[in-house]
Amino acid sequence: MAYWWWWWREPSIYEMAEAGYTLLYVGDIEPTVTDSVLFDAFSQASQVSSARVCGYSITNRSSYGYVGFHHSRDGNF
Repeated sequence: MAYWWWWWREPSIYEMAEAGYTLLYVGDIEPTVTDSVLFDAFSQASQVSSARVCGYSITNRSSYGYVGFHHSRDGNF
């Protein structure tokens, strides 16, 4: 029962890539940007399946992130 959290967490970037998602790298994101802000911004232009901000939020530097799409055609910008 030690691994119950495994089934409820979101997949990692690597797991998404292995599952066939198309991932778009987004660089130089301001530290105030959250996953939901990134998701909403790209959802206005395409059908987004997920968005994840990664990076240097602890040091208050700009970060980077990934936006995931179910189909490669959705990630063509």
